[in-house]
Amino acid sequence: RFNEDRTGPPSRAYLKLQEALTLAGINLSATDTVLDLGATPGGWSYVAAQAGAQVEMIDRSPPDERLFKRFARLSFRRGDGLNPSHELLASATVLLSDMACEPAKLLDAVQAWLALPNVRAMVCTLKFHGLSDKKLLERFAAVTGAEIYHLWYNGHEVTWVWKRKVIPASSGIG
Repeated sequence: RFNEDRTGPPSRAYLKLQEALTLAGINLSATDTVLDLGATPGGWSYVAAQAGAQVEMIDRSPPDERLFKRFARLSFRRGDGLNPSHELLASATVLLSDMACEPAKLLDAVQAWLALPNVRAMVCTLKFHGLSDKKLLERFAAVTGAEIYHLWYNGHEVTWVWKRKVIPASSGIG
């Protein structure tokens, strides 16, 4: 469990991302360009910005204005989190999504995003309405480099995390 900050983040959702990043061993830093897809109110952007990352928030609704006063490397673009611009996707190193969308639609987007050469990690909440879809969960889990967590802070959701496998440089022996 994390000590909850009740004054800084615009929502408690930030706790899910902190937990997922910790379990998956993903460290965000100033060298990252993070796309927070479906970002409003901004809890996940808060975590990434606090780590020093350049954060692009994408949502149909604007986030809490206090975030921009606190973090200079944070910006917002109105749009659909499942369809960010090619420009933003090309510059991203980490993709985050805690948006309310059908997991099947998210899987289609994630499968396309796996081909992005600069993306090293993705963290997405899978929000099932009613019963969870075991076959769909298996498809998410089958992605090479993926893990699925039911986090302390998830409630009735699960979190899908993907990390690009790094191939060690050749030692020159051989």
